[in-house]
Amino acid sequence: MRLAQLARKISVTPAELIRFLQANNEFLADVNTRLTDEQLNLVLMRFAPSRVNEILIDDRTLPA
Repeated sequence: MRLAQLARKISVTPAELIRFLQANNEFLADVNTRLTDEQLNLVLMRFAPSRVNEILIDDRTLPA
């Protein structure tokens, strides 16, 4: 899932996600960067822990 898409789904600004990931030593190029599964889980556990399963299921069913 791309960073901007995730930001929309969890109602957080892309800039906030970038700051959070950079603070956790995760490299990001821009808002169009595809997140790794590890980065996705890290963000979801911080910003939307109650929606983890819902968002992960949606991400797995979307075409790459």
